[in-house]
Amino acid sequence: MIITNETKERFVKMLDKGQIIVICASVINRKYPHFKIIGADESGRWDFTPCVSYITDCKTIPVTGGEIAIAGTIDIVGVLQIALENLYDERIESSFFSDRNVYSTYQLYRYCEEHICTFHL
Repeated sequence: MIITNETKERFVKMLDKGQIIVICASVINRKYPHFKIIGADESGRWDFTPCVSYITDCKTIPVTGGEIAIAGTIDIVGVLQIALENLYDERIESSFFSDRNVYSTYQLYRYCEEHICTFHL
């Protein structure tokens, strides 16, 4: 799967603006929930699940409609933290990094946690 820099940049910008929605679906007889990562603003809706799974090398599973969901984790905020760190290494900067020269992983985790909206199904 090819994920363009434009998609990565859009994901980071939408996360910085608090426009990322994480949908958590608990499934009967499954150990871990499934997660969809959606960006939404006045221009439309984007499914960033393939982008985040590609950036972080997360396990995915197929869901209805030919889409995928992230599985195999209960800490989706940690996955988003890894995504931001990996994108920073690719020179795609979040406003989190531009505000500081030194940061802790705890600060980045809290930043991600505060900038998403989570729904549990």
